Amino acid sequence: MVPAHPIKEALATELEHFVECVTTGATPITSGRNGLDVVRMLECATLSMKRRGHPIDLEPLRVAS
Repeated sequence: MVPAHPIKEALATELEHFVECVTTGATPITSGRNGLDVVRMLECATLSMKRRGHPIDLEPLRVAS
């Protein structure tokens, strides 16, 4: 049997977690590094689509520090 989970909007869940971390000092489930990795993957996916599915290497993309 599959356990029942309340249906909740993902953005609301993320916002609640963010507020909890800010107010209590808890460690976030994900980090800024995770966010950067997601953005890099989305940029590569967009570039790949523009190039009709040509593979894009994630490594050459660098972020200025």
